[in-house]
Amino acid sequence: MASIQSNEDLLKKMTRAFSDSYDEELGDIKAVTGGKTSNAKNQNIWDVKYSRLHDVAIETGNTPLHIKRNALWECVTILENEKKELFVFFRDKNYQSILRDLGKKPFHYLDCLLVKNKSKDGQAPFYQPDLFDDTSYDDERDKQLREILGDSYEEVNSIVVFTLEEAKGIATTVKAILLTSNGELIDEMNLSKYMSTNYSSSAAINDEAPEKTIVKLKAKVKDKNEKINEIKLSKKAEEEKG
Repeated sequence: MASIQSNEDLLKKMTRAFSDSYDEELGDIKAVTGGKTSNAKNQNIWDVKYSRLHDVAIETGNTPLHIKRNALWECVTILENEKKELFVFFRDKNYQSILRDLGKKPFHYLDCLLVKNKSKDGQAPFYQPDLFDDTSYDDERDKQLREILGDSYEEVNSIVVFTLEEAKGIATTVKAILLTSNGELIDEMNLSKYMSTNYSSSAAINDEAPEKTIVKLKAKVKDKNEKINEIKLSKKAEEEKG
């Protein structure tokens, strides 16, 4: 069975570029634009991520491959020049949505890219061979892919998907995923160990902080009740004296 055997240093650098906090860069962007709102925040986040990934490709001697579907939309992928693997990047939630819609028109660009994994189809654990000779689906995807990749079409041998899971805006998990041309899982690698920061202690994704808060509140209530009891006892003692 096929597995992900990509360059470890490249995997590490892509993981960090994809998952590191982007707050500082967003602050710089807002300072330059003088923006009073965050209306373009999501687009700016991806601009930051794509810029980092572009730099990683150059730094590691690989190729930043920009994919455009129209004049207003563009993403950055990384072509590993030795094995000709093309890495594409998605938030996990979006990736899951794309998987559910594979085969539906208009084809998502990932649907088209997966044609490059056709040679790996028989290596999925639960692979179901196509009993029909209809190649129209693959033919249409391949046609669109040639338009998407242009001169780089022949340079790409296979596709590896990077996914990012987040909790309240904080990166928690990064995975590399190898799929068949029809989106069946062949291999999955958890790359979270390469993330720059250990978010496991973050209050945003950990119940520890709320529990401590509750304990503190209970302590305050207890102290307040004790003081009330002391006042009552003192008042009762004074009444008995009188």
